[in-house]
Amino acid sequence: MATSVLALRPQRHRRTSAVDAALVYVVLRVVSAATILLAQRDQPAVPGLSRAPYLGMVTHWDAQWFEAIATSGYPHHLPHQVTGAVAMNQWAFYPGFPFVTRLVMQLTDTGFAASATLVDVVCGLVAAVAMVRLLEARIPRTAALSVVGVWAALPMAPSLQLAYSEALALALLSLTLLCLQREQWGRGAVAAVLLGLTRPMVPPLAAVFAVAIWLRWRRRTLDPLLRAERRRMVAGLVATAAGSALWPAIAWWVTGTPDAYSRTEAAWHHGVLYPFAGLSDLHPVLWHGHVLWLRVVVVAALGLSAALTAVAVRSPRIDPLLATWCVAYLTFDLAVGNMYADELRLLLPLFPLVAVACGVASTRLARHWRERVWLGITLGLAGQYAWLMLCVRFLPGVPRAP
Repeated sequence: MATSVLALRPQRHRRTSAVDAALVYVVLRVVSAATILLAQRDQPAVPGLSRAPYLGMVTHWDAQWFEAIATSGYPHHLPHQVTGAVAMNQWAFYPGFPFVTRLVMQLTDTGFAASATLVDVVCGLVAAVAMVRLLEARIPRTAALSVVGVWAALPMAPSLQLAYSEALALALLSLTLLCLQREQWGRGAVAAVLLGLTRPMVPPLAAVFAVAIWLRWRRRTLDPLLRAERRRMVAGLVATAAGSALWPAIAWWVTGTPDAYSRTEAAWHHGVLYPFAGLSDLHPVLWHGHVLWLRVVVVAALGLSAALTAVAVRSPRIDPLLATWCVAYLTFDLAVGNMYADELRLLLPLFPLVAVACGVASTRLARHWRERVWLGITLGLAGQYAWLMLCVRFLPGVPRAP
């Protein structure tokens, strides 16, 4: 009897952590919803832009591209400007989020904004639950829940409820990392391939998959590695690596243009696309005296992320797979990202760094880690209004988000 009771405790503990993580996430999304409504009061009237309470605000910028995909799909030929260069078009946006939203639209008979909001809520809950289970493998339960709370309150966290692909991508990312942590190679590969159809985040994830295999290989003497598991490991790694090329291959197949995806991406980068191009854009900003303070904030956020990543690599409570993810993703993001404000929301996948900032990643928790948590939540919620006003609000004459 005693053995059966002890066997039930871990399951009950996991269920409680999942429920608590969901509650924390929902409360913070409600607060963000109120902030979105507050920011919407200062949204100028723009022809063609919805002024519906809340739902109008969540369909700005990239959301308009996702809506076009959800309702009309992708073009069969790349559109061109009068100069002959490829114009901005839907192929820059991956199909996972708009196609899932389209399915919800058909099942619920609702519009794009309402369906996208429903998709975001469900996916955000999945991401929060998976994150807390990833973290509590080495971090005490209360501290892990607190980390998820600070992450969900970050200034750019409202993007998790905009009609963007962030929530779906983070759900798939968290599930992939959780499967790799548990050495569920097949499930991890499936989640990674689905992520490859949602956001361009699979290349660094392939590095994490390789490290997970290496860690399993190191203990093969104590825990024999059967042939069937070897096959699953290799097949999973190959599938994950191939997932990074899946969407460009689909774009090639549909349009008949081999470099359709890269040429479309270049349209968002002034026609030039090469590694670390975003860093080269900093030269006129930082060295010629034309200081754009929003870009300085982006650079500071990247610098802070790099510093926290360096600490995370040596933190005993950060799983090696999570540390590898932070190093690989930050490097990848610097290689393909830009120095505009949308870079801030691209830092959301670095959720393990929040544990370092809160002081819960060391062998002994920081003395005032709870105070750090409350400070992080307070500052994050205050920063959400500024982020919404600067990066989500649509201003006439501004061609893209700052």
